[in-house]
Order: sequence, then C-alpha cells, then structure tokens
Amino acid sequence: MEILRALFSLATSARKDAISLQNVGSQARLAVLHIASSNTALFMTTLGLDILTPPTLEHRKAVMQIVAFLIRKRPLVLQPNIPKLMEAVVRSLDPNITTHREAVLDSATEIIGHVVKT
Repeated sequence: MEILRALFSLATSARKDAISLQNVGSQARLAVLHIASSNTALFMTTLGLDILTPPTLEHRKAVMQIVAFLIRKRPLVLQPNIPKLMEAVVRSLDPNITTHREAVLDSATEIIGHVVKT
C-alpha cells in the first residue's frame, strides 16, 4: 500500500517542465494505471482508505486527482467498483469538515461528472 501511496503522490505532484522518458510524473501515472489493471482489489482498497482517512489533506487531493485521471483514461478498470468508489467520493464531501470539503469539491465534482458521462 505504501508504494501505491508514493506513486499517487509522484503522479500528481511531479512538475511537467521537461518531457522525457525519465519524467517521473508520467512514469508514476503509467505505474498507477498498470496496478489498477492488474491488482484491482489492492488498488480499490487503497483508494477507499486514502479518500476517507487520508494522512493529510494534500494526500486526499492527490488521490481524488488520480481517480479523475483513471475515470478519464481507463473507466472500465473501475467499473466493477463504481458503487464503492462513489460512496467514498460522496463521503469525502462531509459538510461537518468544511476545510476538507472545500479542498476536494472541484475534484469530487469532476469525478461524479465523468462517471455520469461514462
């Protein structure tokens, strides 16, 4: 799980200054796509935990960005787990924790919109 969490962070925080084969962000996104395809159970468990109980707010935002990325790029990988995933996304919008809600509102709206379109 920790390796996957590290990939989430790398995939969303790496800058795109130079496009090359060594671009860490794009390599991390490819690795996340591969793990999501080959070990969906581990991937979904990690996503659910990290959306609902993240170590930091920045990590929750990164995970939400990964979910939006996956729904755009490979929606079929997530399709069997859409109910669990949508439950976690909606729970992340808990109105009792307004600072966290405001931080992930855009990502959650994007995720829900992509799921409805797909």
